Amino acid sequence: MLVASRNRCPDFARDDDQRLGLWMARLDVTVGVKCMELGPIVPSFTDMPTLAKNARLGHLGGPCYGPTKYMNTRSIRWTLEKHKPVHEVRRLLIDSVNGPGLTTLSQLIGTAHTDIATGTQYEVGQRADSLAQAWLKEGFESSSENGPPPYESLEGVIKIASILGHAQISIPNRLNPIGPVSLTQWRGLVPKNNGSYEYAFDGFYIHAQGALPPNHNLTCPKDVKEWPAFLAKVQALREAVGPPGKFLLL
Repeated sequence: MLVASRNRCPDFARDDDQRLGLWMARLDVTVGVKCMELGPIVPSFTDMPTLAKNARLGHLGGPCYGPTKYMNTRSIRWTLEKHKPVHEVRRLLIDSVNGPGLTTLSQLIGTAHTDIATGTQYEVGQRADSLAQAWLKEGFESSSENGPPPYESLEGVIKIASILGHAQISIPNRLNPIGPVSLTQWRGLVPKNNGSYEYAFDGFYIHAQGALPPNHNLTCPKDVKEWPAFLAKVQALREAVGPPGKFLLL
């Protein structure tokens, strides 16, 4: 199913893990190409009603971003992304310090985490939504209700995962299928062919995929029939960097 959308992808296409039931591609409307999205491919989230509700309310960021998903008191209120002139991911987090009566709001821009305000849960929520609306006017965009979390640097996903209480990551290997490693010491996957990896945090996992090279010269096809060949090229470029990965956070 093809769905028209104003959301876009700076890489012109993303070959996200199909097991997540996410889009295979999101295309950049800022280059004058009509944005089309493929998906969802396979439904895999059992909490989709809550996710859809949160998305309508503006509590966005990905499939596992609800406040009840975490062992600590912090939750992500907004996740926004902007690609031009440079790629940037911003998050607004709410911390229920002492229930709804004492709540703090902080922002995470890249790896810089800064407190913004303190107040009641309602006051902080209103402040967060107001700030998010201001960022939207600056050109940032938020995910749709079943969209993938943003891919960014390894440092960025480690930072948000750590803030939300994760301390270790399971690295599968032949000798130790579930090998926990300190999250802050993990160096990510080793790319091939002078490429690089990009990473995404969905609340429970860190996902890794090969980043498209800056000079990929891919052009979004206007004809839907050309999509299979286009996506095959995208996949080939990503696989040239190395296989994708999915790592459980502890």
